[in-house]
Amino acid sequence: MKVEVYTLDVGHGLCQAILFPGGDAVIIDGGPFSSLEVVQEFLSDNVRRIIAYVLTHNHEDHYGAALNFLETYPTKEKLNYIVLLVDRTSSEDIPFLQYADERMKKKTILDRVYAAISDAPFGPKELPLPPADGVSLKILYPDIWETIDAMRPPHKRRKTGPRLQNQVGCCLMLEVKGKRCMFTGDMDRHGFTLIAQQYGFPITADVLTLPHHGGTIPGQAGSMTWPEIIEMISPSFAIVSCGSQDQLQRSSFEPLVQNGAKICCTEITKECHPNFRNLAPALTTGDPALPGLSERNGEAVSCFGSILTLLEDGHVEVVGYDQQRQRISEAVVSPGTPLCSVSS
Repeated sequence: MKVEVYTLDVGHGLCQAILFPGGDAVIIDGGPFSSLEVVQEFLSDNVRRIIAYVLTHNHEDHYGAALNFLETYPTKEKLNYIVLLVDRTSSEDIPFLQYADERMKKKTILDRVYAAISDAPFGPKELPLPPADGVSLKILYPDIWETIDAMRPPHKRRKTGPRLQNQVGCCLMLEVKGKRCMFTGDMDRHGFTLIAQQYGFPITADVLTLPHHGGTIPGQAGSMTWPEIIEMISPSFAIVSCGSQDQLQRSSFEPLVQNGAKICCTEITKECHPNFRNLAPALTTGDPALPGLSERNGEAVSCFGSILTLLEDGHVEVVGYDQQRQRISEAVVSPGTPLCSVSS
């Protein structure tokens, strides 16, 4: 069975689609509102039925376009599950709650899960998928009681210590015949630490979607370091959904390079090249003979636009693609290649 994972080029934000044979799809996040046209076009061209929509956390760059494109799928046959993981107490989550509850009343969805507070026993939640041998999708999230401070209104949060955020959100683990993709939303280092400690099974993945769009990965006292987390996950590929104004941080990329991961970004940024606006969009690889390569001081810039990850029969392939699902190139950045002149 071939499973296709699309990371759409939505600028600063995140929208990913897991596409199964026949056009069934799981949509993860929705990108900012400015990406609505891109997302709707992809859904219209490629998706027959959304079997589940998963909001990893309630930040505009992850949910802005979601309500609008979900409303184009009004029937039970088009949408089975809505999963909402709310990062903090905020009015931002209310429209999704109202929307999901209304769909429940109309019986146009099968179920909705909110923040996983009621789960008993606590643990990964298996999301129902089309029947297929060796294919599974688990929703992973920290125990709500370990991160409850992040959900309190600001005036009720603890007075000392760092501001907690991006901890109640979720990440997902897709497995296809032993190959695994990890979708992290904007999980912070504390969230990764809690998941690794609480679930009791190795959190490893062949493909990792980098949280925080190539920026700093926050944490708090007692959290694992980012190099420790990357060593634990041990990805062969890392995918970065970023926009031209994102402040990429070398500290977020170096552990990936040191571990030999191949890194693919959706968009070139000002940290990659001084003339980034004239170069984007472009597909670049470690081979200067390939078209679309942009360089600065001999360093390859990884700029793929939208990214397609193919999982089939125990094999993983990451390529650039266009809106018609045609490959731009099968080349990816070679292991250890400096990705970009990111800020230190």
